Amino acid sequence: MINKSLAKLHKFHGEQVFLEAQRALLTPPRKTFRLIASYGVAAVLLLLPVLAIGFGLWLLISGFGTLAPMFWGAVLLGVGYVLAPRPTRQTERSFLRAELPVTFGLIDAIAKALGVESPDAFRVLMEPNASAATYGMLKRQNVIAIGMPLWRVMTPQERIAILAHEMAHFGNGDPARGTFIWYAMQVVSRWEYLLAPDVNPVYAPSMASWVTASIQFLCRLPVSALGNILLYLQYYDSQRAEYLADGMAAKAGGVEAMKSSLAKFALLDEAYGAGSSLYPYSKEQNARVFDVIAEGLRMITPARRVELAAVAAKETARVDASHPPTAHRIAFLGLLESGTPAVEAAAFNFEEIERELQSEADRLGRQLMQSLEEQ
Repeated sequence: MINKSLAKLHKFHGEQVFLEAQRALLTPPRKTFRLIASYGVAAVLLLLPVLAIGFGLWLLISGFGTLAPMFWGAVLLGVGYVLAPRPTRQTERSFLRAELPVTFGLIDAIAKALGVESPDAFRVLMEPNASAATYGMLKRQNVIAIGMPLWRVMTPQERIAILAHEMAHFGNGDPARGTFIWYAMQVVSRWEYLLAPDVNPVYAPSMASWVTASIQFLCRLPVSALGNILLYLQYYDSQRAEYLADGMAAKAGGVEAMKSSLAKFALLDEAYGAGSSLYPYSKEQNARVFDVIAEGLRMITPARRVELAAVAAKETARVDASHPPTAHRIAFLGLLESGTPAVEAAAFNFEEIERELQSEADRLGRQLMQSLEEQ
């Protein structure tokens, strides 16, 4: 009964987001009640460490010289410190404009077509994925990333479409990409970590541990509930933002390139199996593994592609997912007018871009080979 109700809820909201994304084609994005509520819940969460530190200082000052107030004041200061969100830092290898001048020439052209600021840095990933993120609190840095497996299986025009989709998130009002929501979710995760029960896998839990775990659960419950409410509220707008990013990317890179890139993305898990043909694995093969994965995708038979597409078409929309189903996204793109993309691959030297990225591709290829060898 509960599963059926949840399935109906997911289906209803998934269809609502799909319809709202279609309406956004005709009207500019607006601030919704959900978005305003998201920022309200996030503000409450971000107040928690401030209140803990403030109340802790008050107890220390007002109860100076008395053991109990000073003890609890110190505890609250510690809790506030643990809960306080930290600036996100870029820890992985990333490249600046001066290091990849030809690649950034392409990136700048896409940013201009989208009407967004060009990112500050570019990353190459080992995984078949792409992303856009903002790091730092005062000095913010926008970074886009694309996985080398994804890069190698795509045509130059599809690469433009994927990069355009990720960069569109810097200007399409996606709340999940904003630092305010991100820091609020940090408070939730830190609170849950602070109050996570200490489970000993060797000994059976004692009565005292049951009582402690129950108290921890009750203390976690209100903050976790606020975190779940925030996730629910932001996922709705995040899914809508995904559709809008697809629409913006289609104008920059072309409708057909965006559709075909999504279709290929759905086949990557199947293509990844081709990497096993390199066994025994050797780090000296460098980036060859990514070419083998690309060849594996090309070798998928038409019948198998139809079968995988049918499986993807059965994917249902979910309230608790940041991305809509791939089939819904392709259907949304089908509503757009096909025309000449604002950024055409023929205007750029992709061979030179490949040369700029080759050393990083080799490094990631060796890293992937090592991980496969250890499995």
